[in-house]
Amino acid sequence: MADFISTLNSVEKFNANNYGSWSKKMQYYFLSQELWDIIGGSDTTPPTDVEAAKIWKVKAGKAIFVLSITIEDEFLQRIKNAKTPKEV
Repeated sequence: MADFISTLNSVEKFNANNYGSWSKKMQYYFLSQELWDIIGGSDTTPPTDVEAAKIWKVKAGKAIFVLSITIEDEFLQRIKNAKTPKEV
């Protein structure tokens, strides 16, 4: 858990001026954590199978949490109603 937090703390939070570098760093992070498919890949919507949906929701929760702590607070209002990581 400490590695997770220290990694995320080293990423500059998204602001109005750094989308390019922030988004590339986040993509690499999500790829390393096997979460990219639910954000920008082939698995962006929850599956209909109950068991698969449970697994997807856990992964989605992790991704949304990471996204929420790596953006400036002023952007939180824009994502608060998002249902999927792709929406965020």
